[in-house]
Parts: sequence; structure tokens; C-alpha cells
Amino acid sequence: MESPYFSIIIPVYKIREDFLKTCIESIICQPFHDIEVIIVDDGSPDDCGVLCDDYAKKDKRIKVIHQINQGVSVARNTGIDNAAGKWIMFADPDDWIKENSYEELYKHLSNCDLDILMFRHFKISENKQEILKFDLNPNFIYDTSDVCIKEKLYRLGMRPKKPGFYGFQYCWDKVYRRSFLIKHGIRFPAGIPKSQDKVFILRCLEKVNKFQFIDKPIYCYRQNADSVCYRYSENADINRKKLADILIPISHRMDDEIGQIKGYSKGEYNIIYQDCINFLFFIITDILFLKFFHPDNPDNAKKRFHQARHFIKSEPFRSVIKQVKYKELSNARKLKKILLITGSVRIFYILFKIRPF
Repeated sequence: MESPYFSIIIPVYKIREDFLKTCIESIICQPFHDIEVIIVDDGSPDDCGVLCDDYAKKDKRIKVIHQINQGVSVARNTGIDNAAGKWIMFADPDDWIKENSYEELYKHLSNCDLDILMFRHFKISENKQEILKFDLNPNFIYDTSDVCIKEKLYRLGMRPKKPGFYGFQYCWDKVYRRSFLIKHGIRFPAGIPKSQDKVFILRCLEKVNKFQFIDKPIYCYRQNADSVCYRYSENADINRKKLADILIPISHRMDDEIGQIKGYSKGEYNIIYQDCINFLFFIITDILFLKFFHPDNPDNAKKRFHQARHFIKSEPFRSVIKQVKYKELSNARKLKKILLITGSVRIFYILFKIRPF
């Protein structure tokens, strides 16, 4: 049997059934039929697994894999390991795909020699729809044999979101040549509930030869208030330290590679590391508000502020706050650095609630 052109991987865990139905139907109802849909039921305790099985009975292109709960990274990795398509795509179960998208992607990919193709997406929130901007040139082929292009892609992958532009860190606004992922053994990091996409993309960027961005909105990203991105996380600080322990060595590897090509002595070039520091400084706010300042935290205010002060004095975040370059920060983030370096977490909390920065 001939392999499908696209493999679409959907990890499923505790999602509203109407969202999941919308996601699946947006894929299987496309006029382009040469696809397989791999749904990984990651031990969801509700009826999502049954719903997925019902879809599989009606459409032979759907494959459902049931596994014990191991997190979204392992679910996506299971999908990669079981995919047969020439190209791999990802979809989250609360999002959906714009109609006629696969036909458009097929027409483009059939004429291109790429490892990864990126496209625009819609952000949907409270009946508001945005098409987001990216710091990329549409239709330009980014060939990483050019060190300046390699450096640009590394920086886009590592740094925090640039004001006025959207992030580069999502896995679902791109399509990946399956042979590229398999050849280099590129997988998602297990045990990290947030920013696992970022690590996956950085691992891709270390190996990619040709990358392209097209000015076509394909994916519809639902900003879901029930998402893990907004829920109280008792282990937010621990999980983000795990992330830092992955990102910092990647940044050093990238710096060593670019520095060597550009003729720097070892350790002289550290641009990607500084981007990493900027990103880790950026997410400190996220950690504080998902754990220590979150309304679902059961501890009293005095204890929470004490724990927050202890957190910002712990490594690597103490060093991140110290090393982030004051002169390169916006005025709001300069204030953030001052408040954090002095341990003024209560003032930080009050000011952020008035006006986020």
C-alpha cells in the first residue's frame, strides 16, 4: 500500500468533546484525501478515547493509539514513530485546520526541496480572530549553508517573542519531512509540560538544511482558557528549571558552531546564549504567576511571597536575572529586573496586576 502524503498527529488528553470533534472533522473533511490521522489517546480519563475510536470505525485513514498518560511530548513522539506519511504535521485537539489547506500545501511542497515549511496561523479568542505577523520573509528559502541564515534561524528559535511579532516556537504551524525527523532522531523532550515545542523546533533548526515560510494562514489556534498554559502548576519552577537545563546547553552548542564558522576563538561568540538568557528572564513572570501568585495556590500570601523570593534566588534564575543586559531591555523589563534582583516580589506582583510587563 502506498504511503500517504501527510500524517497528521493529534495528542488527546482531557479535552472538550466538541473541540475534539471540530479538530478531527476539519481534517478528514478536507477535499485532499491522501492523508492519515494518528490520534494518540494519552490515557485520557474521559470518553475522548471512545469518541476517537468511533471516528476510526467510520474513516479508515484514522489510526487511534491508546497509551497510559505520559504527557504531550511522549504522545507526539508515539505519533512520529507510527507515521507513514511523506510529511508530518501536528494539531492540538482544541484547534482546527482551515479548509482546503492540505491541497494548498501539497501544491507548494510538490515543487520544493525543503526539510520544513512554515505557514501563518489564526489566533482565535473570544470571537476575535487575528492573523499574526512573523519576522520572516515569505517564500524565501532559508538555506543554512549560509552562516548568516543559520544564525538568524537559531536566534528566532531561541529568543523570546519580539514586540509586534509572534513567536517561532510552535510545532503545529509547520510541516516536516518525515525522513528528516527520522534521520536525525528528532523528538519532543519528555517530562516538560510547557515549551516542549520550543525544544523540538530548536533541535530541528540544528539539523535543517532548507526552511521556508509561506504567507498562507492554514492553522486555527484556539486560545483556550482551560489550557495548561493558564492553570495553577505546583511544579512550575521545577519544570522550568528542567527546561533551562535543556536550553542552555543547546545555546552553547549553537554558539560554538556559529563562532567556529565565523572564526571566533572558543567562548568568544555567545549571542545565542544571551538570547537564551533573555528567554529565561521572560518566563520568570510566567513561573511566578502560574505557581506563587496563582489564585489556586493553597498557601497564604506571606508563605507564597517567601517562596517566590526563594525561587528567584535559586539557580539558574538568579544568574539569569543578573546576566540579562539591562541596556537592551524595554523600560518595563528594566523595572522587572530591578524588582527581581532586589527581591521585591510583592511590589512586582502589585505592579504587574495593574499593568502587565
